[in-house]
Amino acid sequence: DISKDGQFTHYLKFDPGFYKEVVANENSEVSLDFCNDLWHSWVENSRVTKVDHNFIPIEQKNVLGIYSTIEMNDLGSTVELEAVNARHNQVWFCSMEKLLFQNSIAFWNNGIRFENFKNSVISGDAHTGSRSIKAVGVGNNSNIKLDFIPEGKYTVRLWAKKDAAPGSGAAKPSCNNVDMIPVSNGIGQWRLFELKVTITGSSNTTFSISIPDNWQIDDIAIAPSEAEMKSYVYDASWDRVVAILDSRHFATVYSYDYNHNLSSISMETRDGLQVVKTHYTHYKE
Repeated sequence: DISKDGQFTHYLKFDPGFYKEVVANENSEVSLDFCNDLWHSWVENSRVTKVDHNFIPIEQKNVLGIYSTIEMNDLGSTVELEAVNARHNQVWFCSMEKLLFQNSIAFWNNGIRFENFKNSVISGDAHTGSRSIKAVGVGNNSNIKLDFIPEGKYTVRLWAKKDAAPGSGAAKPSCNNVDMIPVSNGIGQWRLFELKVTITGSSNTTFSISIPDNWQIDDIAIAPSEAEMKSYVYDASWDRVVAILDSRHFATVYSYDYNHNLSSISMETRDGLQVVKTHYTHYKE
């Protein structure tokens, strides 16, 4: 019972490369001799190690001992992220499409905490989707925090854009008091920033991402440095996929026409956004 035991094990027959002993009776009927080593030819193929509140499997371990995980939305209807070579409590992703603030603080999946972002949701200007958030004139840097991070080596990535407003200064997004590194340009003025962080038992097991005033941010992802993670962005109105971010955190963008039909697919590269496929739909009059 997965709800009680917390895991489900799947066994698969393993062929060791030789035939089992058979016994022929006087009627020339052949049957397997069920000796003790027959059971040993079955190996554990996979094991579900975690389920969510909807009893959807969200973490499993394969025969090689490698973990994979997914994150579902609260209703269990859409996948927010999927990762290989990572456990569920080691990966986080947040687009800003459904983020709501109350008294300058908001919370997201797995305990991501947004602090000091007052009146900060920007509509119509985002790396993917239609919303981003901005650190605006609150006197101190705005912070994004995660507590109780398991030990390991992680890569923190986010897309950011600096406002040209006077007094913006030269500060950049930082993580645990270390400046994040601009990796690449992307869509419009958005730039990808990343930083590799090591969490050890002797250090403070917290990620604290600091965003200077007048910077916009979108699409925050944290995962083990050896993991392969893919993240999904949905529009807030129709729950359609509007972007998928790959393991390098570059987006494939899906555009739709007024009838909600897919109209084009574009890929984000180091040279900007490139249209790779166009769809045309015609309705007979």
